[in-house]
Amino acid sequence: MLDLKQLSAFYYVAKTGSFTLAESQVGVKQSWISRQVSELEDKFGSLLLERGHGTVNLTPEGKLVYEVVGKLLFEAKIVESLLLEKHNEPKGKLNIATTVGHAAWLVNYIPEFLNKYPDMRVSISGNDDNLDMKAQNSDVAIRPFVSKSPELVHLYLLSYPLGLFASPKYLKQYGMPQRPEDLDHHRLIAYAKDKKIPFGNVDWHLKLGTKNDEVREPYLQVNSALGLARAAEYGLGIVSISKFQEVSKNVELIEILPNVEGPMVDVHYIYPKRLEHIKRITSFGEYLVKMLESESKITETQVFRRQLD
Repeated sequence: MLDLKQLSAFYYVAKTGSFTLAESQVGVKQSWISRQVSELEDKFGSLLLERGHGTVNLTPEGKLVYEVVGKLLFEAKIVESLLLEKHNEPKGKLNIATTVGHAAWLVNYIPEFLNKYPDMRVSISGNDDNLDMKAQNSDVAIRPFVSKSPELVHLYLLSYPLGLFASPKYLKQYGMPQRPEDLDHHRLIAYAKDKKIPFGNVDWHLKLGTKNDEVREPYLQVNSALGLARAAEYGLGIVSISKFQEVSKNVELIEILPNVEGPMVDVHYIYPKRLEHIKRITSFGEYLVKMLESESKITETQVFRRQLD
């Protein structure tokens, strides 16, 4: 019979690539983790991890076990949530997987939420490479661009437009584009091509204004929303980011081709449908919906007043 503790120890060592890093994830001593993994390998009769100097790598057998264990632990978390749901008010820890930019944005809403639900605890993991709830061992994901699934609840939060930006330094050297076709003669910063883009069609400017839907070669590629904004700030080129991007705050950038409509990115609060009655899971999503609706009404009123003025 396989031991869930041993499987969990192995999973976090494989996920972090280190026994030392797994110690902080699991919350127990490295020696205990090492013993659990060794006992698990004895049960399988196969080496699951290749130990190096401070690092570990999965063996072919380990890769197979890792994939299955990740799904198993995710299912175990769901079972645990169902069994522990006995509270009238949300209680417990909520693990959220999201992008780096959205992680910074979400922090704005945490204080009031925790004041409203003092028995809740929130952990936000910002990652621009992998937002899969199973891979991140999270309860929910806050993200755009995910295929609809009957097994998941997609709670719509908001939409925001993507725009093109560059620094004053860059524009002074290379000039301000007047038409989409002018981008042919500029340095464009794009998301890394070898990565799955987790936040929409951010590289739309590579095709904007080209003939026969050709794709421009980017001058620089960065697989991070924060990295994209910083690269533009340093004058390295023109970048596509959200017009309301949290990571671009305090970054001096000028919008390029403001009259050109960029893609809209829809953001959802996503969690397993089996947990739709678990208050610990649903409370933060419902709270965000109310807060964002309230902010939207305030913004609409401000715009209306400016129009009257």
